[in-house]
Amino acid sequence: MTIPMLRPGDTLLVDRAFIDGETISYMKKKRYVDVIIPLRSDMLAYEDSLVTAYRPDSGKWEDHPTREGQEIKHIEHCEWMWEGCTVQLNGCVVRQLKEGKDGSGGREDYEHIVFASTNLDLTGKCILKTYDLRSEIEEDHKQWKDGLWEMTEFTSTNLSQILYHVICVLLSYNLCQIYANRSRGEICRQDASSAEEEASAFT
Repeated sequence: MTIPMLRPGDTLLVDRAFIDGETISYMKKKRYVDVIIPLRSDMLAYEDSLVTAYRPDSGKWEDHPTREGQEIKHIEHCEWMWEGCTVQLNGCVVRQLKEGKDGSGGREDYEHIVFASTNLDLTGKCILKTYDLRSEIEEDHKQWKDGLWEMTEFTSTNLSQILYHVICVLLSYNLCQIYANRSRGEICRQDASSAEEEASAFT
């Protein structure tokens, strides 16, 4: 809770293993750091969120911004049934039809995920889009540590050499990401994928 890298206005994207109402409250009240976290299905706050989402006056379900076949709904006050959490949490309920169901059975026909956030300015879609960054961040971190980038492979114990190595790797990695997200980079990725498919066809 005293990590110096966190600054006011930052957002923590946390998984279910780190659910702690007191810590979330402390980060919001004392550090001014927001948290987005998926709730566990065995939590009262999860069940209360579903009850809120299925109330007749809770508004309409919207299409998921990125995942076909899923619907979402923004809700408020996910913290009402969360003992230990003393800050307001708004959330987003995501639902998807179970296999073989058509929705006529109501709530029981769906599988659900509930995301909660201390940032009360976020819409349901913004909560999901922000949390989706977590997988990208984890992949970036994995690539820095492993593979061709060799972020942790140092050839010297000299501090200046280590700093130079880290800066060069990060700069190179970011430049590659910028290129990959441009139209020419997309073409190169498609060509590489096609080459891999052709190679696998002959093995």
